[in-house]
Amino acid sequence: MKRWASLLAPLGVVAVAFGLVSVGAGVVVAILQPGTAAARAFLSQGFLTGLFAFTGTALYHPDLWWLSRVHFLTQALFP
Repeated sequence: MKRWASLLAPLGVVAVAFGLVSVGAGVVVAILQPGTAAARAFLSQGFLTGLFAFTGTALYHPDLWWLSRVHFLTQALFP
């Protein structure tokens, strides 16, 4: 538990909260307007932004090296 607690530093809490808000907003818009292209674009943008924020905290932990690769991929796809 101690190594996961280090990820919940103040910066980590903000990143996780921002990731949850981004993914949540994308899902809500996609549920409310499922047929529109704008809703699908907002969902993909929210998912990538949320994944970018979630995986950003892994850059500072040596045991999560595999998650850093996911972060670099989301950084390349970041809008």
